Amino acid sequence: MSRSLRWFASAALVLAVFAAFAWNRIDVTPSVSEAGPPPSHVIEAAREGSATEQYELARSYLGTPEVARNLPQALYWFAQAALRGHGRAQSALGHMLIAGHGIDPDSTEAQRWIERAREAGQPLSASPREAIEWLEKAAKQGETDAQLRLGLALENAEAGESDFAGAIRWYREAARAGDLTAQFNAARLYDGERLGDRDAAEAATWYRLAAEQGHAAAQARLATQYSIGDGVHPRYDEAARWAKAAAEQGDADGCYAYAVLNLKGFGVEQDFDAALHWYRKAANLGHAAAQNMLGTVYFAGLKAGGGVEQDLVEAERWWRMAADQGYAPAQFNLGGMYTRELSVSLEREEAMRWLSAAAQQGHRRAAMEFKELSEVVRFDDPVAVREFDTTL
Repeated sequence: MSRSLRWFASAALVLAVFAAFAWNRIDVTPSVSEAGPPPSHVIEAAREGSATEQYELARSYLGTPEVARNLPQALYWFAQAALRGHGRAQSALGHMLIAGHGIDPDSTEAQRWIERAREAGQPLSASPREAIEWLEKAAKQGETDAQLRLGLALENAEAGESDFAGAIRWYREAARAGDLTAQFNAARLYDGERLGDRDAAEAATWYRLAAEQGHAAAQARLATQYSIGDGVHPRYDEAARWAKAAAEQGDADGCYAYAVLNLKGFGVEQDFDAALHWYRKAANLGHAAAQNMLGTVYFAGLKAGGGVEQDLVEAERWWRMAADQGYAPAQFNLGGMYTRELSVSLEREEAMRWLSAAAQQGHRRAAMEFKELSEVVRFDDPVAVREFDTTL
């Protein structure tokens, strides 16, 4: 193997398995009743002040095959029931207000119902603070969807400032009730530093609960923790079990983690072809580290069973995909193709841009390459010659 081949292979085969977090947004529109229009006695009871019937009437106005969608009226009746302490109505009202549902200043219908709400003692607006107040009322009554939505609102500063302590409190409440998204969100907060010091053990606890319910991202993250002993005792068999579960659901991080385990033979029998399969699947899902690894495989022409033939053009293609996502090792590899005269498409200035980008992320070898390349004057490069001439 040539010096440059060994250089690239060693640079890219040392990989870390990290899970990328995605903000978990939920549909905050209250559920739609499928029971059709309420009977007349429900309408009459709602008008007489029954919170239960007011809530059901509001749900009907969210739209059914039999009833046209009318969000302002839904908003009005949710407000009436919420005033009477109806937990589900308070949750629904908070959902609608925080999302701005049913409030259109250009709509005379909306204004008519908003005015009716004011007359009944409940002024409505799209104020996030007002929405959070209603969500808090519902959350304190044990409404799980309100607890989750309140956690999101507090985490994402929807009322002006982030409140991570408040967010984790409500995520935990909903998580204890079995809410899958809340379990993952609680784990995600513990896994970062927004609550102060990272708590890997607490994160693993909540990831496991979500993973057991089939949450793919939680499964992938739990696999990573088991593979490196992060907050749990290292167990490659558990890492492989959870990584496989996530990978089979098409989770990019799960595919990547399972590929690494297959490549190294940790928790599973070593299988290069299986590793290549999962690397390719993760890469096609946009996973930068997998794209970088796939580029390395094509660069080296590694073979085992099926394997792949060496293909520098394909290697550059995959490295470029990862580099475009800001992945420093791929940026380094891509720039290095030029310095070793292994690319027919890369120009000097582009190579320097990639090496500089990697160096700015702390990639030391990229910084060295960039410095060396910056000091070289290549007289077969018209741009370099022109720059050199102007310094005389």
